[in-house]
Amino acid sequence: MLALLVVLMGTVCGCMAGSKEDIRENEVLIERVRAKVFASALELSAPEREAVKSQPPKIRIYRLAGDYADYHFEWPVDGARIVVRGKGKLSDLEGGEVKKIVSTQK
Repeated sequence: MLALLVVLMGTVCGCMAGSKEDIRENEVLIERVRAKVFASALELSAPEREAVKSQPPKIRIYRLAGDYADYHFEWPVDGARIVVRGKGKLSDLEGGEVKKIVSTQK
């Protein structure tokens, strides 16, 4: 049990310490996600386009094996959320869907 805890702590600490390469990889990935949003048929308002273009997204990535992952990128804008999510090869955004989720709450 103690060995498992040590392994898990090392994994968490390793994920938190981002190297320059990791940071650059994340920047490249975010640019790919942005390109996917803009290449989609999704109609975006000017504020939504600006948010996707200039704001960092909320990111959730659950690595499955190698480059395969469940992923979720989200930009909240004016009562809506622009979302890219999928499951597959992360570097290609395999299985990725682009959606606009509009809040019905007021």
